[in-house]
Amino acid sequence: MTQSPKINYPYLNTLYKGENTKCWCFYFEKAELARQNKNWDAVFTVINDARAKKLAPENDIEWTTYVEACLYKGKFDEIERLLKKDISSKFAKSYVYQILQKWNSNCPVDQREALDSLMKLAMK
Repeated sequence: MTQSPKINYPYLNTLYKGENTKCWCFYFEKAELARQNKNWDAVFTVINDARAKKLAPENDIEWTTYVEACLYKGKFDEIERLLKKDISSKFAKSYVYQILQKWNSNCPVDQREALDSLMKLAMK
């Protein structure tokens, strides 16, 4: 997947028969590319588009891209919901904890309490 429409890889279309917009992977790859470019609005939008289609990852570690976007958008309630309902593996929760810890070291004072609460939830 590329951000530039000017780049064309015809052999990829032969191999993959185009994009499959009916699976989580399509949206996750778009969101991950947006994350790499620090386009948090795009991450948030793409993942919410997937969720509107009732798509979700099989591996809960893939929610961490969305968690990071939620932090940048101040959507702490959404992170809480993910930690309570969608992110269950110790590995994914540990990674979310690391993301939150990194954010907590530079966040505004008014976010500290919410982040502390999320960090405790991630460690359960």
